[in-house]
Amino acid sequence: MSIVKKIGRLIFVFFLALIIVSLLTNVISLLRQKIIIEQETQALEKLEQENQQLLAQLDYVESDEFIEREARDSLGLSKGETIAILPSDLEKNKYQEDVSLDQKASWRRWWELLTAR
Repeated sequence: MSIVKKIGRLIFVFFLALIIVSLLTNVISLLRQKIIIEQETQALEKLEQENQQLLAQLDYVESDEFIEREARDSLGLSKGETIAILPSDLEKNKYQEDVSLDQKASWRRWWELLTAR
């Protein structure tokens, strides 16, 4: 074999190796991009679910039911409940008449307070 043929084959092997390395780097790059796309797709799905939950919460917050509930809870308002307010003079008279208040059991004092007519 002549030197020209050996040099030609070396050049051919060199370019062949360059092409193989280039193809491998492109394949690796594509695989990395595929992984990134899958991760971003999962993140997008998670954000879409969170968005749906927030939209549902917004619908509830804008509803009349939520407004009524907040008014009852935070402002002490009522909806159809009966509020009983004991007259303060009834309590005062009951305790003033009972001299042995400290000697009676707690349940007895409550019973007398609740059964007072």
